[in-house]
Amino acid sequence: MLQQVWCNIARGHVQVSCHDVILAFSLVHSRLDIVRKWDAFSQCSKPLHVWLLVSYAAMLAFRAAHQAGQCSSTTDSIDLGLPHLRRRDASWFFTRVTWFLILPFFAAWTLLRTSWSLSNLDATLTCLPAGIHSWFIFFWQVLCYVWIATYSVFVSVTCQYEKSLDAMEKDHHRVAETEDALRRWGQVPFLPDCACLKSQGLSRCEIQSLPRVFFSAVAGKSRPRQDCAICLMEFQPQDLCRQLPGCGHLFHESCIDLWLLRRGDCPLCKNRIQ
Repeated sequence: MLQQVWCNIARGHVQVSCHDVILAFSLVHSRLDIVRKWDAFSQCSKPLHVWLLVSYAAMLAFRAAHQAGQCSSTTDSIDLGLPHLRRRDASWFFTRVTWFLILPFFAAWTLLRTSWSLSNLDATLTCLPAGIHSWFIFFWQVLCYVWIATYSVFVSVTCQYEKSLDAMEKDHHRVAETEDALRRWGQVPFLPDCACLKSQGLSRCEIQSLPRVFFSAVAGKSRPRQDCAICLMEFQPQDLCRQLPGCGHLFHESCIDLWLLRRGDCPLCKNRIQ
């Protein structure tokens, strides 16, 4: 894991912004200032200096874990807007540590400071040593809540994306591994659409509800197209097909099922399947 991180650092995959540098410098400077005035905090009924030190350390750990995860990722995974929790490389480890260890601890620690403020607000305002302003502590606390809320929203969106991705992958394998699909297309890999959080296609249950008929039954009633517009193979009387509602276009069942998993419209006329 560490070898992969250092290799990516050497290849220049690490992108540390000036904001990270300013944040790190500010927090380190603040930590040193608190250490110099450690004894002056003894007048406070609550260990505010300990809370501030741990809070600064947790914020630095946030950014360090993020950068470490970026270092351990490949170029392709860095380009993705949302990480894949199913990945089992070093970036997966750092993502888990950030989201499910550092974030809950940071949130609990910030709530603890809030409870101290509400229980003894007047004493908090008067016990601070010279050079440590009460407005800065409250501003930092608000900033912590904004940070927690932002990360929580991102974690929620990513988990929802992964849940949707898992459902799409299961539907894909069920459709792509039928006997007819394997005969026509072979092994079709699952290629997730990372540009959207929700599939633009239909679910497997919705696809299964569409009418399916043998081509011989349809050919006897009308004069449909003689080949499938997806695989370009001629229909055989025993071929199992789907006739799309609304437009009535006919396709091999295995062909149109794979299409509808990705897009919920007709390949020919683009009529949306209801």
